[in-house]
Amino acid sequence: MINSPESLPAQTLADSLSAHLQWCYRALEMVTRENAELARGAEPAWESFRQKRKDLLVELDTLVKCLRTHRLAWNRLTQEERTCDAQVPALLRSNTDLIMRIVLLDRENEQLLLRRGLLPPVHLPPASRQRPHFVTDLYRRNLAG
Repeated sequence: MINSPESLPAQTLADSLSAHLQWCYRALEMVTRENAELARGAEPAWESFRQKRKDLLVELDTLVKCLRTHRLAWNRLTQEERTCDAQVPALLRSNTDLIMRIVLLDRENEQLLLRRGLLPPVHLPPASRQRPHFVTDLYRRNLAG
């Protein structure tokens, strides 16, 4: 990376994205442990998971605020300045991939909780989320009609 004033926003953004990536790994580890306990039929340690989630959410809030600040500086850079640092797009892809894995596994956990009757009715997912092509079908109906 070039050590010029223009590279500073990219470096701080890369550092923040790296910190977020580490957070994603910890979140994935937690959700994976929850999944393993639910899949084997064990009674999950709810208090432990709840506290870990709270701790992760506090940390996520801080990370998101930091990323917002760095994003503004990143957006002020020219396209040439942005392409000087290949690390940022790679970190963005890695973060996105991990977030998707976390969301999918969390949804699987939610389904396991629903099957076992451990999820209160207030927390039931909306019916439209159970239909993966809901939006596509809605567009088709509106275009045809």
